[in-house]
This record gives sequence, structure tokens and C-alpha cells, in this order.
Amino acid sequence: MPSKSTYIAPIGGGLGDLVVSLPALQYLIARAERTVLVSRSPRHDGLAELIPGLAGTVREVDFDATKLGVDDRYINLRDHPMQTEHLWGSPEFDAKFPDYRIADILRDICHDFGIMADFDHLQPLPFEHRPDCEGAVFLVPGSEAAFKCWSAERWSELRDKLQSQGERVFVLGQPERFRSVRRLLEMGLPWLQTPSVRDLLNAISSARAVISIDTGPMHMALQQLIPTVAMFVNQPGSFHYMRTVEHCYPILSAPCRPECVQATFDMKLNEVTEFKQWEHLFAWECPFESEKPCMNGITVDMVLEKTKIALKRGKSTCGSAVVCER
Repeated sequence: MPSKSTYIAPIGGGLGDLVVSLPALQYLIARAERTVLVSRSPRHDGLAELIPGLAGTVREVDFDATKLGVDDRYINLRDHPMQTEHLWGSPEFDAKFPDYRIADILRDICHDFGIMADFDHLQPLPFEHRPDCEGAVFLVPGSEAAFKCWSAERWSELRDKLQSQGERVFVLGQPERFRSVRRLLEMGLPWLQTPSVRDLLNAISSARAVISIDTGPMHMALQQLIPTVAMFVNQPGSFHYMRTVEHCYPILSAPCRPECVQATFDMKLNEVTEFKQWEHLFAWECPFESEKPCMNGITVDMVLEKTKIALKRGKSTCGSAVVCER
């Protein structure tokens, strides 16, 4: 492996985990450090090639830190006491880190590694503007974590009401992966295909607004300074991913039931500091999936009210979007 390089593994294996970790990579790159992404899953592949200045990637399952050069360093954002000694959302965590969300957690972890990244003023990734997406409002209903999802009936009602107000509305997502996306297409909602991460980035970056559950494209929209209405499930470890940037308009679900909260604590994901498999999912099925008592506590009117504010305020000016023309 080349010498004098910084190898950095993001906070997790999902697309959203890489997106929220981007300020750390951008900080290292801006300091002219040769920065290599330690990719934790296939979800990282498409985005990695869109990060300007990144020297390369290496899959974590193939990575051997013992073979680094004498001047190299390896930074694993999961291998930190805030992660390994605490269950996010536990009473102990909340007492020690009151009101902490993912930006606060990452800021403290990164600062302890000497990465003084700014998680409040986001720097968008370059993108190619898509005229067909200009002025559009995108709905992002899909996640591999089904407990995060909102009901198809509410998405459909939301689309109808937005359309009646003159908005152009499209569904984003992969129907072959997400049943929630597939269900909406079966119900006749218009769909914009984004077969690659590059396509997804270009579409989202050209949109007027995004309405999404807590998933990778939602975090991408925020990185690109797009007004985003984001729905979060009120469950320890999940609501800690709530974003606090000015162009995020969050909605928290009704509290999860005690048995669901306990089930998430029993998983003890804080003990996982390395990903030994390339394709991995921390699957947890909500025992109340058919009812969705927590997420369905979010009403269409609640989402519409937040969307009205987001559309009125428009695109954030806390960073500067970079458009790469074809």
C-alpha cells in the first residue's frame, strides 16, 4: 500500500452512513492528505467515485491495517468510546450526551481523531443538473429497515394533495429492493428511475424539495442543501440520526413500544467495530409491522405543514453547490 495515506472507515455500512461521514473525508482531502475510503459495503461503491479528491477505496473485508506504511494511519469512526462504550439512546448515553444527534456524535468522534470537520455547514458534491427534475418534489419511501417506512396509503394521499397544489411529484427508489417503493408504483404513482448513485445524486440535487423517511437519499438531499422533510422513527439509535442543519424539517414518529426499544438494545450494535462481511444487513423486523403504530403516528397533514415551510424557504445557502455541466 502507498505510504503517507489516511485510510478512513465511515460510521456504518449504509449509503446514509457514508453521506453523514462525508465532512470528515472532505476535511482530510482539503488538507491535501492522501485519503482512502475503507468501504464497508456495496452501498458505498457508487458514491465513493463521486467524492472529489478521494485517492481511492479499499473494501474493509480486504483491508489489513497491519500492512500500512510507517507514515500511514487508519481511522475507524466506529472504533471510539462514544460508540463502543455506549448504546445510543440508552439512559446512560442520554445522561452523558444530552440532546446529541448524529452530527454531534460524529463531530466529537472526529475531533478526537484530530479531524476538525464541520458538520453544520455542508459542502455539496458536484453534480450534473437535470432540467427534467427542476422544480420537482421527490418522495423517498424505501428502506431495507421496514420499521422506518410510512404506509403506502399515506404516501399516496400526500402525493394527491401536493399534486392538487400544483406540485410535480415523483417517487424515487428501487422497486426491486424495496417493497414500499414497489407498492406505490403498483398504486400508480409516477416514478423517476435512478439506476445508479450518480443518477440519484443528479436528480436529487436538481429538485425543489425531498420528502423522505430516514434513509440514504434523505441524507444525500441534505448534503446537497435541498430542503428536506425527514421522517424519523422514535426509537433509540434511530432518532439519533435526526439532522439539525437548517434545511432539514424533521418529524419524529410516535414513541416505539417498550418491547421494540428493548429489542434494539439487545442487538448491541455498538459492539460492532468492523464489518467482516461485504454484504451485511442489520435486519430487525418490527413485531407490529402491519400496524406501524409509531410511524403511522405521523399524519399527512403534519408532513404537508413541514413541506409548506420547506418550499417557502427554498434551498439552503449554508454551502455552495457545485454543478458540473456535461
